[in-house]
Amino acid sequence: MIQQQRQTMKRMGTLLLESGKVSSQDLQDALFNQAMSIIYRTFRWMEGDYRFDSILPLDLDREHFPPIPVDTVLMEAARILDEWPEVQKRLPDHSVPLAKSEKAQTLRLDIYQEVSSVLDGTGSVSLERSGLSHEQETVLTYFAEPQSIQSVLQITRYDELDTCKFIAELLEMRLLEVSQIQVPLHVPAWTAPEVAALEEEEPA
Repeated sequence: MIQQQRQTMKRMGTLLLESGKVSSQDLQDALFNQAMSIIYRTFRWMEGDYRFDSILPLDLDREHFPPIPVDTVLMEAARILDEWPEVQKRLPDHSVPLAKSEKAQTLRLDIYQEVSSVLDGTGSVSLERSGLSHEQETVLTYFAEPQSIQSVLQITRYDELDTCKFIAELLEMRLLEVSQIQVPLHVPAWTAPEVAALEEEEPA
């Protein structure tokens, strides 16, 4: 897919849509979450520079990236500013790799049992439940291999604050632990150059 993107110069989202790997709604949700994560990250800056440009880019994908209401941004920003300091205290540095614990390796996740029941046609699910919420299970699946929080934030289907809250909860449940395996920081090929530049400029 990455090679195809380089050859066609199409957006990754367009290629995923054409291949049938994602739906139009999936793409819209992903772009919304990515944009909002970048916006909300700036609310945590102690200082920094920014540029306001009132001219929209010519290649803006209006179909899959509709305008975001200002009140939506401000309401969510207020929640993040209120909750983020406490969540941050519960997490290691975002570059530290985390991995499933031995306890998590033996845990049968409900989402896997539900998929299996559909595939085998039984429609029945084991009475043994994981005790996790659907969101906690989903985030736990991101750690099939050791991953840093930075890497997980690039692929999560949830916003940055909620993802970090789920990771903190999984650490406290001892389902995640610090990994001794060092992993390189993964920057997805579909990340826009301007997004990467903005993240590099973010104050520590």
